[in-house]
Amino acid sequence: MKSEGKCRSCNARMLWTETERSKIMPVDPEPSPQGNVLLIARPGNLPLSVVLTRDELNAVKENNGVHWRFGMKHDARQLYVAHFTTCPQGKQWSRK
Repeated sequence: MKSEGKCRSCNARMLWTETERSKIMPVDPEPSPQGNVLLIARPGNLPLSVVLTRDELNAVKENNGVHWRFGMKHDARQLYVAHFTTCPQGKQWSRK
């Protein structure tokens, strides 16, 4: 599966990602100040999307944009938003 795509509902550009629970999740392609999704590149695979909790977001701010996950340091200064939250028809697609 290609990571770039378009929403079938609103035709917006988006990225296909895979969550930590191996679910496919669409993400808006540009970083957002309201973002809570950290994207981790994985060559040959879809990017991994890690949804940060409020406590993790606060820790990122306190640590100058650094987030530790899987024993590795990640740059979390650019966070993204799940497309479900910005798509006008997002509620019909979201499976929480």
